[in-house]
Amino acid sequence: MIKNLNLGKSLIYIFVLCASVGLNQLRSEEFFGYETYEPITNYFPLRILREKYDHTETLGGFYTVDITNFLKRNQKSPYFETYELSIDNNNYIHEVVLRKEYKTMETCQKISNTLVNKLSEKYNVTFINADDTYPQFKSQRREANTKYNHRISINCNYYFANDSVEMWSFIATPEVDEAITQFYEKGF
Repeated sequence: MIKNLNLGKSLIYIFVLCASVGLNQLRSEEFFGYETYEPITNYFPLRILREKYDHTETLGGFYTVDITNFLKRNQKSPYFETYELSIDNNNYIHEVVLRKEYKTMETCQKISNTLVNKLSEKYNVTFINADDTYPQFKSQRREANTKYNHRISINCNYYFANDSVEMWSFIATPEVDEAITQFYEKGF
């Protein structure tokens, strides 16, 4: 009787575990041709991993790989100059980041508004204002969450130290997004 009870509990546990995994399955999102939760080596040769370095906006467990020089001209947008992927310890993509410096905040905002409209249509999302000021920069930010809870953001950042403006656009999985939030909550 006890043996049957333990077997029954084990079967229930396995059923609950399988149902939980099935319902909480990770869903990828595509951004500028790259899928989250896919290995970076699906897009680039293994040697690209020699270029990875610690993600500067997390406390650990994530890395950044600058892919700019691995891209052909036709793979780039006129709106961005720098292309980066953030990966985890298993080399799976968790963030796609694009950046470019602009001469003025007004130019950056004009271009970012165009991109917000295009991304709103592509992902069927509504962007909200999420402006914020940090010790090193001020960010005029528009962001939205996709149906799979990835955060998409388009920022025009003004950096106090060198009086410069840079536009950032990215998509982030919930895991890297949480790691970034923890970094900023802890402080620079």
